[in-house]
Amino acid sequence: MLIAAVLALVGAVAVIDYWGKERVANSGAVVLLGVLAVLLANLMILAIHAQGHEYTPYLVIWTVLTLWSVWALWTLCHRKQVWESIRSRPTFAVGVLVTGIIAVANFSYSQIYVPYSNPVLVSSTVKFGEPVANQNGGTLLPLRLRIKNTGKVAVYAIQSLYTVTGQKASHVKQERGPEGWKEEIDNLSNEIHQNVDIEGYYTIESGRFTEPGLWLEPGESLTEEKIVELPEALPYQAVTATTYVNLARKDRLTLDSPSPKHSWKSSAQPAPSWVTGWGSGGDGVDYVQHTYTVQPSSILFEVTRIPKVITTWWVLDPSGPYLATTISSPGEEDDPPTQKEVDSWVKRYGFIRTTSGTAELPVSGFPGQ
Repeated sequence: MLIAAVLALVGAVAVIDYWGKERVANSGAVVLLGVLAVLLANLMILAIHAQGHEYTPYLVIWTVLTLWSVWALWTLCHRKQVWESIRSRPTFAVGVLVTGIIAVANFSYSQIYVPYSNPVLVSSTVKFGEPVANQNGGTLLPLRLRIKNTGKVAVYAIQSLYTVTGQKASHVKQERGPEGWKEEIDNLSNEIHQNVDIEGYYTIESGRFTEPGLWLEPGESLTEEKIVELPEALPYQAVTATTYVNLARKDRLTLDSPSPKHSWKSSAQPAPSWVTGWGSGGDGVDYVQHTYTVQPSSILFEVTRIPKVITTWWVLDPSGPYLATTISSPGEEDDPPTQKEVDSWVKRYGFIRTTSGTAELPVSGFPGQ
């Protein structure tokens, strides 16, 4: 684009001589080169617009400039016969062709190949340490949370959440058969147990382990050490821990530092129903909200993309805290995202949700219990 701008400027200066006394040799060829540069540049910008499926006021400018370039090219080649006045036509043609190929190849590499050849690769892990007795009674359970960027592109950790839960269960005297498995699948959706009744999972501790908007360069990692305090006589058979992180490519957007908004403040509005509908608390459930203003990663995206914001909710649902995220135009944060929109987040921003999986530790034998 910078080369095209220089060629356009040189071509504009050459127009003065070409439409005047034509004192400079090959000034017509310079004008033609400038017109071709402008045409190719505008076609690439239109391609970026088409890729984003969005309308901005700048689209009118690119369209007019493209049509104007086509008209100028037709005028130079058909009416002015500038092609016939070029002394070294084969050399000129080869130069234009090579320059065009390089420009298109560079565009394809940066806009198409790089995002797909360098996907977001981030590992998130959670691990329990050795439990120790608390001098005040109960148990202290170390917990290590780690996130590492194993890919080749920097990423934003838009929002994170870790949750430690206790599993209540009781033994059954008679082993279950396939009919009992069906009932468990209906209740738990992903597990069957032969000798145990799983009564439920209850939140012991939950919170974020990365600052909102934190980014990780390739190869960089972040480790957080937590101490989970467990009371005496735990009513659980096991404790589990899980992490969730929402990520986006740093080469596709720039995020500011958001200010948290708490639902229990007088100025806060209820969370959208599509957010609260994931849990059991209903519309009155509390939350912590962060809203990021998305700044395009380049001036090209700034003029070919409509403004966006990223909104995250840390929902304090009675059945267990969870995260909800949307990328939308300002003022449309409450609208439920469609699957097509979610897919566009992945393609445009490299947005993904990653989880550590679940670490589980039996309570039996804990010191202090």
